Amino acid sequence: MKVNSLAIIFFMLLFWALQGCGPREGTLRERLDGIANRDLADILGELKLKGLDSIVADSTYFVIEDFIQFTGDTARLYRGYAEVHFFYLKKLKLKQVRKYRYMNALSNWDRYEVKLKHINQPVLKSATTQASTRLKGEATVKVNPSKKK
Repeated sequence: MKVNSLAIIFFMLLFWALQGCGPREGTLRERLDGIANRDLADILGELKLKGLDSIVADSTYFVIEDFIQFTGDTARLYRGYAEVHFFYLKKLKLKQVRKYRYMNALSNWDRYEVKLKHINQPVLKSATTQASTRLKGEATVKVNPSKKK
């Protein structure tokens, strides 16, 4: 009987310890920041290799537009989702939008979509701070007043 109760206690402690071992929101966010910084450096490096560094803006940056950390059953395959906007072109009103998902099996962010999009409104650096601090649970609703019903 002693062996069975000790084994049960051991497995309960192991289960309890493993529950807290998954990446936390701060850790996921830090990893995403690191990957986004490397991606921006890669984008700029590609432009330089192609001889297009003259179209690069003086100030290049990225904005984490969406960052969501999943929990429960939703987090079995993917633990997080993020959409990052990269601003690096001087005169062209384009931004690069990259979507990422945090894959539990790889314990890493996976980039699964890359698109160039037109910039509709000027983006100010103060807006980048506001967007990058938005966390899970907050949503942005954009209303287009010119649409008629």
